[in-house]
Amino acid sequence: TAVFSEKKWEKERNIGLVCDKLLDNADLEIQIQSYPLSINFTFYVVGSDIKVKFICEKIERFEIIKDYDEESMFVVLETHVLNKINNSWEIKILPTPEVHVICRKFSWSIEKLTESEKNK
Repeated sequence: TAVFSEKKWEKERNIGLVCDKLLDNADLEIQIQSYPLSINFTFYVVGSDIKVKFICEKIERFEIIKDYDEESMFVVLETHVLNKINNSWEIKILPTPEVHVICRKFSWSIEKLTESEKNK
């Protein structure tokens, strides 16, 4: 099985390992729901059949620094997720856009790309 196949990663539960090994070269799509405020991040891992989804709810902080005319799909080279002592989650995504989220409810999953996503 290839290193970057969904079968190899589907049962992985270590978010730090996923960030280090998969989310250091990914295309990112961001979806923001206004009420209640939630942010969905979908990472398409370059050279693989894997997408990683983050769902952030109960948002305490949301910051994004980007150019106004950037495409809707971003290139991600670094992703960090930290479970903080006060039962919140901190998510940092770099370099462009630079995203910083602190939320009280965080979930994530590793999924296989659909046929239509593969053809994007």
